[in-house]
Amino acid sequence: MQEQLVSTLSKIRGLSVRGRTSVMRYRENPKPIPEIAVELGVAFIIEGSARIAGSRVAVTAQLIDARRDEHLWSDDFELPFSVDQVLSIHREIAQHVTTALSAVLTPEEEARVGTTPTQDLEAYNEYLLGRFWWNRRTAEALETAIAHFENAVDRDAAFALAYAGLADCYLVLPFYDASFSAELAHANALTAVQRAIELDGQLAEAHNALAFLKAVYESDWEAAEAGLRLAIQLNPAFADAHHWYGLILAYQRRFDEALDRFGDALEFDPLSRIINNNLADVLYYSGRYDEAVEQYEKTLDLYPGTPQSVSGLTLTYLAKGMYAEAI
Repeated sequence: MQEQLVSTLSKIRGLSVRGRTSVMRYRENPKPIPEIAVELGVAFIIEGSARIAGSRVAVTAQLIDARRDEHLWSDDFELPFSVDQVLSIHREIAQHVTTALSAVLTPEEEARVGTTPTQDLEAYNEYLLGRFWWNRRTAEALETAIAHFENAVDRDAAFALAYAGLADCYLVLPFYDASFSAELAHANALTAVQRAIELDGQLAEAHNALAFLKAVYESDWEAAEAGLRLAIQLNPAFADAHHWYGLILAYQRRFDEALDRFGDALEFDPLSRIINNNLADVLYYSGRYDEAVEQYEKTLDLYPGTPQSVSGLTLTYLAKGMYAEAI
């Protein structure tokens, strides 16, 4: 429910929605609503719960004005536990939220809000597990994510989002597992992303993956930037697209433009480990060492012991001649 609601609301231009990576921290570490709002930089929060009992599911949702800590809207839903019924709830909640916040949906946005990614609930669950492991960004986690995405497409061969997830994993796997062939990663990612676009040509996740492939594996920077602009047009609050756009600009040593894109990425997913760490990387490679140290330390405050942040901080200390700190 949370994944789909975030995905749905992020496609509405009138709303600036925070990503699941940032929001999930509060599931395990709950805080007062006003405090969460400040940390995420938002004015409103959707809070809810879901409970499955036998063949039925009960969902409670409420929209809260975080500044006043007041409820703007709330409702309870109880319905049969099926993919159509469960995924229909997020559409109804999205409509209530946009109405309460006076957001205006274009016809294209209404069509996107009304789409259901799959009719198979188990396939959707496999997709969510894939995204969970994808966000861990280790070799083992990416292999696990690939297995879940493959389970999803085995159950539903028309599940475009799962193919895009497969492409994402293969694209970055050689960065985390040096033994995994870049040629095989390219081939597997290309097959998956072409299938995703064939199934849904308006899928931002698929165009995002194809753009990264064009840049990193084919050095076609022009096509990559065009693809990322399309992904952002389709989903303006898609943090991964802004993130990867920033990386592609940094690869071309267009650091000021890259940092602007990272600012957009962090607006939509401010507590993402990988986005925060990659921002520090870009600051390091652009020679802004003091800012890089600050950003690596911020990432380590959020995620203590992150290996990429520790190694990045060490390299930055070396560049500054701070050898004792590097050791």
